[in-house]
Amino acid sequence: MDLAFVKDGVYYLYMNGSLIRTSEFKVKDNVIGYVLKEYREGKPKLSSIPVHESSKVKEIVEAKLVDEIKNLNAYVFDAKDFLIIHFGSIDEVKKDNTYVFVNGKPVLKTNLPQLFDLMKGNYELVKYLLKEFPKYGEVVRRSIISLVGMNKCDEAITLYNSLEKKYPEESLAVAECYEKREEYLEALKIYSFFSEQKYRELEKRLRDKVNLLIDEFERTYNVKSLFEALSILPTYDAPAIKLGWHFIRKKNHKEAVKYFEEAVRRRRDFTNILSLANAYIQNQQFKEALDTIQEAEKIRRNSSTAYLKGIALEYLNAPMEAQKEFFFACREGLVDACGKIKVYELYTPQNEFDPNSWIGYVLYGYKVEKVIGSGGMGYVLLVEKGMRKFAYIEEVVVQSQS
Repeated sequence: MDLAFVKDGVYYLYMNGSLIRTSEFKVKDNVIGYVLKEYREGKPKLSSIPVHESSKVKEIVEAKLVDEIKNLNAYVFDAKDFLIIHFGSIDEVKKDNTYVFVNGKPVLKTNLPQLFDLMKGNYELVKYLLKEFPKYGEVVRRSIISLVGMNKCDEAITLYNSLEKKYPEESLAVAECYEKREEYLEALKIYSFFSEQKYRELEKRLRDKVNLLIDEFERTYNVKSLFEALSILPTYDAPAIKLGWHFIRKKNHKEAVKYFEEAVRRRRDFTNILSLANAYIQNQQFKEALDTIQEAEKIRRNSSTAYLKGIALEYLNAPMEAQKEFFFACREGLVDACGKIKVYELYTPQNEFDPNSWIGYVLYGYKVEKVIGSGGMGYVLLVEKGMRKFAYIEEVVVQSQS
């Protein structure tokens, strides 16, 4: 391809692979020359097809390498509607191959690693690569990271959600976007898979935010603060517990049950389970209360579990079983339970020890179920620990039963 161009104030004709100087001709704007239409009797006739210098090409342009002007260490590229001359070396010289001009630099289109290196902060290159390689996962992942760096979070998140397989680098980048958009639960979801440290840091910030809202409720008694706190961190039980006790005080036991159930769903620990059992009793759901207390007692048995269990059993028409629970709770120091039993049953003469008084107690980690018998070695008790039953003789386990 023949052309005329100017370089450093010198005007050239490049024809049939030869470079010669010529007289001055007009150029304008960023154009340095034109494709040669014809050359007759020493006079060049220029076409309207412009020639640009690569350093002036700022947009993303595809062009095919068509020639090399060795005298000037230059390369000629055909961009269909115009030509580009690149003065200087290029990394890979492959004639008739397509190159992409990025900030005036030609890069072989198939050299994706080099194009990836140029993506940072270059939105046009990101769009170009996504258009040319829409199904290539590495292009999509690199584009996500670049878009996050340019604060184009909406586009980054949309691309991220299109990925079938997600890797840590782009996932953590998108999590930052979710944090910027205050979509903290989405960020937590990503951190839970890819960064325990980030998860803990964000979780703590959200817990602190919830705690401030609970403190605000304590100052203002505006329950809206608790409802707002409830929605911030679904794994944090504190606002649900506070709402439960708020409705207990308001004697709205149905709502109290609802929020204690939510607290247990968020964190299934002994205190939450026992608080739910109490709410069930207040709401006259005695069967649910009994089932819940029995679940709590798998963790541990104490005076509170026994007392609540006794109340549930009372209303479920099991007075004798209820008395056993109240007796245990009273002996453990819960004074409200003492008002539920016959006071003289607490008295045991020193010379008339009744082994049945052990029933319900936890001895050395074993819960006493019943007295099996007595012998020369003392009393034999049936005890339970960890869903297994044992025969227990004077604090020595001698036999296991499944």
